[in-house]
Amino acid sequence: KVCGITTEQIQLLNSIGFESSRCTTEIWNARYDELISYATEFGNANVPQSFPQNPPLGYWVAKQRAKYKMFQNGNKVCGITTSQIQLLNN
Repeated sequence: KVCGITTEQIQLLNSIGFESSRCTTEIWNARYDELISYATEFGNANVPQSFPQNPPLGYWVAKQRAKYKMFQNGNKVCGITTSQIQLLNN
């Protein structure tokens, strides 16, 4: 299993023409924009996981942190790219 999905599951999705990258990128970019707004308003990017004003943002930030840790531990296919990591570190 890689990041919660097996190779077989990926192959099955690919066999029926499932394409998640475009949708995933759009969602990621929208959440990143929300994170920038949060940082502008609060002076940091430390969004609590249960952020009442925007619960999806808190969840997303927590997931990005988890993916980053997996990436640091050598899992390069965990759902976060080096360009996304660079954006988050800015």
